[in-house]
Amino acid sequence: MRTIPFKTFINWAFDGSIDSPIPKPEVDSAGNVITPDIIKALNQRYVVSMFMKNPKMCLYLNKHFNTMSLWYVDKETLFKFLKKGIIDFKVRRGDLYFMKSKRSKDKLIENLESRFPLLKMDDIRLLSDLVEKSDQRDSIYHSFGMKKPRKRKIKKEKGRKKTGAKTSAKNFLKKNFEVIQT
Repeated sequence: MRTIPFKTFINWAFDGSIDSPIPKPEVDSAGNVITPDIIKALNQRYVVSMFMKNPKMCLYLNKHFNTMSLWYVDKETLFKFLKKGIIDFKVRRGDLYFMKSKRSKDKLIENLESRFPLLKMDDIRLLSDLVEKSDQRDSIYHSFGMKKPRKRKIKKEKGRKKTGAKTSAKNFLKKNFEVIQT
């Protein structure tokens, strides 16, 4: 059974033991990869950006690793440091942000980019995902000018509706009201 590098990293990071070794790649007899090499597959920026939904961990990582020096840190050391941070900051699996690597640009992302030029693309994608899952999605789209309320088209009927058999006023009154004769 083959697993993806992201899942392998998450399983290792949340196993609860600080001393567990980083998983090494495994290949079966047919040459199929069973466990991928997470050190080669995941880059530093991607791994650090997974913690954007946990405020304490995110602030700490932004303070120390939001620079070019992140690329000079050994991946094994960074992974072990992040695992210790997961234990210390009590990060849960649900707090991780799975960032889709390739995403076509849609109108919301383009609009957010133009309105918030100082945000990084990862932050804009996170904001976009939060807007999509929000209950006020329609009002947010409307406030950005992306959705305009639709006007209902009223169709005129060609002919007059047939109401059925014609009744006189006297019969109508007898049928629907009590008529007292004096």
